[in-house]
Amino acid sequence: MENCTCYGIKYHKIKLNENTYLFFPLTLVEGRCTDSTFLAEETYKINPTFEDLEKESVIIDTIYTEEELCNLYELDDIDFLKEFFLAVEQENIVVIQKEKQNITKRKINLAKFLSTYKSVEEYTEINKRSVVTLNDAAIESLLTIEDLEQLKKQLQTYKTKIESFNEKKKKERVTKITVEDGQVKDLEVNKKVKTTSIVHEKALPLEEAKIDTSISLRGLETYIKERVFGHDEEIKRIAKTMFMNYTAVKGEKVEPMLLVGPTGTGKTETIKAAMHYFNLPFLEVNAINLVPQGIKGLSLEDCLYSLLLSADYVQEKAEKGLLFFDEFDKLGSGSEEFRSSMPHILLKFIEGTKMFIERDDADYTFDTSLLGKVFAGTFSDLLENKKPIGYNPSKENPRNIMKKIVKEDYFGKELITRIPHLFLFNDLSRLEKKRALLESKLSEISLKKKRYQRQFQVDLVVTDSYIEAILDALEEEEKSMREMNNRICQSLDCAEYELLNNVGKYKRLVLTRETVEDSTKFKIE
Repeated sequence: MENCTCYGIKYHKIKLNENTYLFFPLTLVEGRCTDSTFLAEETYKINPTFEDLEKESVIIDTIYTEEELCNLYELDDIDFLKEFFLAVEQENIVVIQKEKQNITKRKINLAKFLSTYKSVEEYTEINKRSVVTLNDAAIESLLTIEDLEQLKKQLQTYKTKIESFNEKKKKERVTKITVEDGQVKDLEVNKKVKTTSIVHEKALPLEEAKIDTSISLRGLETYIKERVFGHDEEIKRIAKTMFMNYTAVKGEKVEPMLLVGPTGTGKTETIKAAMHYFNLPFLEVNAINLVPQGIKGLSLEDCLYSLLLSADYVQEKAEKGLLFFDEFDKLGSGSEEFRSSMPHILLKFIEGTKMFIERDDADYTFDTSLLGKVFAGTFSDLLENKKPIGYNPSKENPRNIMKKIVKEDYFGKELITRIPHLFLFNDLSRLEKKRALLESKLSEISLKKKRYQRQFQVDLVVTDSYIEAILDALEEEEKSMREMNNRICQSLDCAEYELLNNVGKYKRLVLTRETVEDSTKFKIE
């Protein structure tokens, strides 16, 4: 760990008594470690003694290197991992106790007692969210409890008292409950809440519209545009539609979308990025493989069960996920029996229905009312240019494309008219492809730069001639953006072999036009 880039959680100290300290997570800190210290903007002691804790107001703990974080969560995207790591650790407090001559350190997850902690100066009721306020007196009372088991019991008591107001809250639309010394003192209805204490946002059923205020339409749009290039207007409208779907509650409508455009232009990545931003499960399905339940093959029930698995069996989360049906245009070209059965099943699915999932371990009922539904395809035979790659659907009027889909009777009018939004993805220009190569967070070049720096401490230098050669090859071979990343990987075969066999020997790898034509030709120093 020494001299490697490390990430640790900064904790704020609260002294319970002479033998016990609580440490609440504040933020993520980047630095480097020695045997006994964590070096950042300030220097922090690692594993401080009990006497050190008396002097320090904050500590750095739960420290991982970049490699350890990647191994821990089995991902290579360090930017995402840092956010995820902090989010996980913010659910825990660290307890350090001195028992005779021994010091024990352990973590306690209080999520089952208080779902979320936030220090706030002012909180305004949004979208009818319910708020529970533990005022200063109640907090002080908690902090004077010396026995941790007693502290847990008191928090459980608060939770029980709060839950007893569920029915009253539904009837009177209570938006604030104030607790003092274990007693509920005040209820307020639809009022602004001002407090300097800790706000507990109780876990609510979906119909009560619990919305994460850290998520916004602008944030969603920016997040997608950092990863998908050349479709700014489409992304703007897609982000709006997906955000409306994300904030829908039971009784409100989730609106399906149809994405039309060449292979590899960013249709799938746009939707996948949005679901990553929402932290909700996403499943891509090849529509041509779908079969009715009871027939050997991939059924809708199988897809819904996969979403449930992705959500760790948290059904509320799975039911807010999204199914992405790729090659949807080919669904209408199957057998007559297939064409007559699947549209009827999809029609009920789109409208929102409860679908029964039977498994050996248990049975599930999955409500598709709030589930995202996105359909995508090239529909190249309906457009003016028949070539699957290189045509520009943006020259078409969306209404005309929808009319053609209906006229050709791909799925039947009843099904296609249930999809209100159609978005066109044109083939990218050369300049847009270049920007995607150099700037997208999903670009293979961006990912390789991070990987080489982490694994080999080698800087990857990509020359203009390399980029132009990649683009030239794509145009000559009429390849898509997805295939462009494959070409990049192929050009790095020999360079990676050299790096793996000589770890620590090199500091810089330079790619040129020759590298694209022959992977053995690269500069390394």
